[in-house]
Amino acid sequence: MADSVKSVTKESYDEVRKWQNWSMQCLYGSAFLVGASVIYSLLPVEYQCLEGKALFSVNVLQVLVLLCYHGFALWASIIHYEAGKKHFPDLLDNAFGTALTTEHSENYYASDEVKLGAGKLAWNVTENCFFTVSIYKMMLWPVLRKCLFFIFFFVVAVILNQTDWIVTILRLTVPIVWLKKAIVFYYALNQFKGQYEKAYMVMTHEPSTNKQLLVDSVNILLQYESLKAWLNVPADNDIYKHERDRLNGVFAKISKSFKVQN
Repeated sequence: MADSVKSVTKESYDEVRKWQNWSMQCLYGSAFLVGASVIYSLLPVEYQCLEGKALFSVNVLQVLVLLCYHGFALWASIIHYEAGKKHFPDLLDNAFGTALTTEHSENYYASDEVKLGAGKLAWNVTENCFFTVSIYKMMLWPVLRKCLFFIFFFVVAVILNQTDWIVTILRLTVPIVWLKKAIVFYYALNQFKGQYEKAYMVMTHEPSTNKQLLVDSVNILLQYESLKAWLNVPADNDIYKHERDRLNGVFAKISKSFKVQN
């Protein structure tokens, strides 16, 4: 992927990241409200100046913030799906010279010298898998770190502040959501690794027929795209920008072993 990259999905994925960031702000806001209410409940009675209605309002605000989180996350997932609908035909057009879409990415793949057809599709799929695995590996620890923070914070808050069962259940949904996120991300990362390994094997071994090469490539591509849509987490753009040149160099060395060249 060159420096002057034009991507047909960049703006869409930027929009996804924006709404996912808003959803994260809601989670942090919820954590702040929970922390404040816990600290307040631990104060001596003479310092607890809020009346029942005020405390009820805080609980309602927590619920609203959590609902906003789910709403923003849902909207981000819809935009993410729409972005994928642009990426898929763009990749096929690049590989076969077709016209499924009128707008195409430029300098996005390193396969410019590869002739159109199954070989170029296999190359593009392998490059996609390589970059996805490389970037998602670097995203894993931040995801796990957030997961551990929310699990620890909200579980401790529930233990210290025994409130009515409805509020308790709502608070516990936050660490459960993040535990699910961490498990899904870790699982998806391992699946992406497997897909890259399959794609690498396809590219480094002579195919029995061109038809077999096409079938293998499409099979990996469909698994890759469906997994990416299910995960619903776009690659971190800051990591991509920072690591792009290094990853381009690594992939250039790897691609020298590809049987499909031009």
